[in-house]
Amino acid sequence: MSRIGPTDGTDGTDGTDGTDGTDGTDGTGQAISVVRRASIRPIGVSPDPNDSPPGSGYFPGYKWPPSNVGSPLPADWVLVNPPPAGPAPSARKFPETGWSSYHFSIRVLSEFVKATLPAPGPASFDVIDAMPLFPTIPNDAGIMTELKHLIALIDYRPQVAAEAIAQSNNILIYFQGVLSFSNTSHPLTYRLCHIVLRVAQFVAMHYKAKPAYRRARPSQLCPSLMPLIEVPGHASFPSGHAVEAYMLAGMLTKVMPNGAAGPLNRMAERVARNREVLGLHYPSDTQAGVFIAANAMLLLETCSTVRNYITPPVGQKGAKDEWV
Repeated sequence: MSRIGPTDGTDGTDGTDGTDGTDGTDGTGQAISVVRRASIRPIGVSPDPNDSPPGSGYFPGYKWPPSNVGSPLPADWVLVNPPPAGPAPSARKFPETGWSSYHFSIRVLSEFVKATLPAPGPASFDVIDAMPLFPTIPNDAGIMTELKHLIALIDYRPQVAAEAIAQSNNILIYFQGVLSFSNTSHPLTYRLCHIVLRVAQFVAMHYKAKPAYRRARPSQLCPSLMPLIEVPGHASFPSGHAVEAYMLAGMLTKVMPNGAAGPLNRMAERVARNREVLGLHYPSDTQAGVFIAANAMLLLETCSTVRNYITPPVGQKGAKDEWV
């Protein structure tokens, strides 16, 4: 089953098996499959390269990790020489490239929750719903209108079912398909996408849990809508897929030299609309997701890590450079 793994788990999202990995990234829609089973390297005792005594045909056990290389360790067994007196050199620190995309995105999430903007921008992520024009949940008459709209969409399920179900667990691959990129070809862009997805999931869940919303899913009010997949175990408003998709479109537009906002926004619209066709979200859930995504992006752009990825310091490479 998909799940969020332990903090020290190996998430595999950076293609540790030679692929680009699948991050599941739509945890606002269902369980988040961001963790794959860790790579296993079984090691036992193998025969020593040399027989002993020579010519005997007997090869002693050859252990790994070796425990008989000497003490202290010979210089050619250590990647970094012992540091001189004083602070350890940077070469002994964990490399930035060593972070998996998933764990790095959580690191940047800690920057996002502290981000602020002056008016008319969002003062912080948790007051976006207090901003002008923020969509609200309709009254009873409006809800009935939305339910009638969703019933009319049932006839379209056969045409979008495979796509919509695939997008339940991974929307990033659709944006990768639009722009033809991967962790291997565009690693900084790929990492930015994971940052976006973690932030989007976090902020969507924040609003879903607010007492003012906690909206019932459409099928909980209208059982005849019975979705094709299990209804996610959290509230309906806002649409997490809409937040994720529109934030992905916004971020990718910023790193593309010539934008590409048209196809990216159309894909975001399609992802969000498919959730309505499945009967999982109301149109007003999508509208709220779009609004939150736009304002969360404004805050995310102020985070130093994201700024440096989009517009790097002089002499450093950024995500935009991957598209030149």
